[in-house]
Amino acid sequence: MKSIKLALLAIVLVGLFGVGNVFAAATATIDVSATVLGTCSFDTTSYTMAFGDIDPASSGDVTQTVDLIFTCSNGTTYTLDDISGPQSMTGTVPPGSLAYSIDGYTLSALGTGSSQTLTITGRIADTDYQVAAADVYTDTLTIDINP
Repeated sequence: MKSIKLALLAIVLVGLFGVGNVFAAATATIDVSATVLGTCSFDTTSYTMAFGDIDPASSGDVTQTVDLIFTCSNGTTYTLDDISGPQSMTGTVPPGSLAYSIDGYTLSALGTGSSQTLTITGRIADTDYQVAAADVYTDTLTIDINP
């Protein structure tokens, strides 16, 4: 009986310690990715360039500026529409119009990921406002920024 107990104990011990682990480990990988898009946006969708009241008896061009604030993703090349050059405001009494121009500006550069400011300068030549009819003149320009 003693030999049977020893034999059983030997079998149990061999089963526990001598045979090694019969379970196999498995390995898996996880691919992780993200895409940061190159985007641009203005801080608002509407800006105002107001030349104010102009006395036709005065001389010299009238200028006004507006600061466009925008953000483009860091490292993204952006392009602004070219609205520079001659423009025309329409009066409330047809066919009245008042010529003006937008000075040139940088059309393309590199985004920084932070807010950037583009100053747009408008100009009404004295030769235009001195002959314009007394009226209120308006125009709407659209400018896009594209990454």
